[in-house]
Amino acid sequence: MTGSRVGADDQTLSAHAGPLTALDMNEPYGMLVTAGQDDTVKVWDLCDGEQLGQLRGHKGKSAGNLILSY
Repeated sequence: MTGSRVGADDQTLSAHAGPLTALDMNEPYGMLVTAGQDDTVKVWDLCDGEQLGQLRGHKGKSAGNLILSY
């Protein structure tokens, strides 16, 4: 994901090997979840642009993401 607007700063989040297929953002927690055609789902901290983790165990492309807050 390139040049996405976060606050007043631009950040480039680069870890997917192909185009994105889905994303969801949780603004209060500053978290973004992205899914790509590279069969990965990644979790990002939007405050510093760091990748927090990668979800494993699914097969094939993810067509949607949903962040749940309790």
